[in-house]
Amino acid sequence: MNFKEICQRVEIESGTVDVSALLSTVVGQTSRKLKVVGWVQAAWQIVQGARTDWRFMRREYGQILQAGKGSYTGADLSVPRFSMWLRDQRDYRPHSIYDPDIGATDLTPLSEISWNRWRDEFGRGAQTAGRPQVYAISPDDRICLGPVPDKAYRLEGEYLREFQSLAADSDVPEIPATHHLVIVWRALMLLADHDEADKALSSATAKFITAMEKLERDQVDRPRIGRGPPIA
Repeated sequence: MNFKEICQRVEIESGTVDVSALLSTVVGQTSRKLKVVGWVQAAWQIVQGARTDWRFMRREYGQILQAGKGSYTGADLSVPRFSMWLRDQRDYRPHSIYDPDIGATDLTPLSEISWNRWRDEFGRGAQTAGRPQVYAISPDDRICLGPVPDKAYRLEGEYLREFQSLAADSDVPEIPATHHLVIVWRALMLLADHDEADKALSSATAKFITAMEKLERDQVDRPRIGRGPPIA
């Protein structure tokens, strides 16, 4: 469903809007329809912010570094809608580097170290440039490499995107279509709370919880034991 269709579904499910008079666009609405549009926008923000490990929020990047430059913002690496860098996980290193003169066969993962350690070892005094082996995430979300690159290596990895905002009729939420109802039920919770409709709020909440559980099963990596398969 797109943004307009989700708003229309909220109107239908609410039972408070004549189905023959559903909103025809999300733009320029007033009164009750304006509130429905706002509730859907807020519901999508709530769903995206419910976890920091959604798979649908992850994206890959790849960019050539500058020799002698050791720290980079998302903008420095031309990363669209950058929110934060993905951090090392138990069995996964999200950032790698290779020499473009050699090619992707030279790819090696970087290991994450603490910001304080990076500052002590690579952020102070004279530095000897070389092939980066480690990285740290600074308090202002720069990815900081150690040692400082001695040539233009290629850095690749993953990051988390900023929240998507719904604005145009045709905007589609960046989750699989089978999960779009989670936005509908959360928007209905906001609507029912506004109307002080306890029964409607209870029903919408139950449906939202079920929908969120399904979304989490589909879009959150399951824990692993060692390097074995995900835990069922």
